[in-house]
Amino acid sequence: MFIQLPAAVAAELPSYLITFRSVQQFTVPQFISAEDKIMGNITVRQFVTMLAGGFALVLFYKIFNTPVFVISAILDVVTIALFAFFRPNGRPFHFFVLSFLQTFKRPALRVWNKEVSLADIRAITKAEAKAGTAAPPPFVKPALTTSRLASISLMVDTGGVYEEEVEQHQ
Repeated sequence: MFIQLPAAVAAELPSYLITFRSVQQFTVPQFISAEDKIMGNITVRQFVTMLAGGFALVLFYKIFNTPVFVISAILDVVTIALFAFFRPNGRPFHFFVLSFLQTFKRPALRVWNKEVSLADIRAITKAEAKAGTAAPPPFVKPALTTSRLASISLMVDTGGVYEEEVEQHQ
């Protein structure tokens, strides 16, 4: 924020403080997600992709005979067109393919598929009972009484300094 100083105050200040009054202005890039175009509407990424596809076509022409070349050329042109020009959800196609492969490699959505039936659970518990490794009885939480609640409140209020007194039976 720029504050205009009165002339009397500015005259009393050292000169190095007054020189910082000018504010520098910077231009902020507007379209940082737009790719640079080299010929018409073709970007650098699209051009390099088409060059790689053209190189693959030349290799296919040299290696394969005519029927195999035609089939491989059609597949190559379709693949290069997808990678160069198709943008699903506004993102380049290679990002889409990478996300697709990562989803199959390690899906982020975990779905619980209940495959254990009630009969299976009963069989497991019977087997544990026979083996003597039955599950311990469930923990039952004691009900809070008014005096117990008061002692917990006192412990919280004192920051843990207060400790509950243990009754000694004689």
